[in-house]
Amino acid sequence: MAKSNFSLVSNFLSGIGAAHNMLADAIEQKRSFIEQVCLSATLIDGLLRLSLVMKQQLSTNKGIVDPVLLYQGKRQKKFISERKVYEKASSEKIITKAIFKKLNVLYNQRNIIVHRYVISDIKTKEVIHIAKQYIQLYLIIKERHRVVHNKLVDRHIGMARLFIDNPSDAEIHDQIKRKHS
Repeated sequence: MAKSNFSLVSNFLSGIGAAHNMLADAIEQKRSFIEQVCLSATLIDGLLRLSLVMKQQLSTNKGIVDPVLLYQGKRQKKFISERKVYEKASSEKIITKAIFKKLNVLYNQRNIIVHRYVISDIKTKEVIHIAKQYIQLYLIIKERHRVVHNKLVDRHIGMARLFIDNPSDAEIHDQIKRKHS
């Protein structure tokens, strides 16, 4: 079933908010560094995907939303991998070549953590260090995304027309709650 642009963006933003809340909680509780790695990685991927959609909207002056960037269903055969997202973000100058290289290094380290923690030589102190690197990179990418976002809002095109000006904390909480329920 085809989803509307509003539905795609709304669901996607709910996921970003929910993942951010879980990451903030994991950091605050000083727990689960593996969770911090995974959530930082998904947030980076999400912000880059959203930035790519926004860049396309800026270049076309239209509200185009590529559903392959913002949604992947259970039976969906066509999708854009995380590494492809990094490549596209680099070619669109959303991220620098240095950030692109760092993302690829962290991607490889994350795969060791997620898929081979038990059967590799990786130590917990390395996981903690990798988590910190991911979080630092997430904050950098968040700022780079904000630049693209602000351009879209300033020009009032594309998905910017869907944004609520200065949403209340309750409106933000309701949006995030959709993903948690």
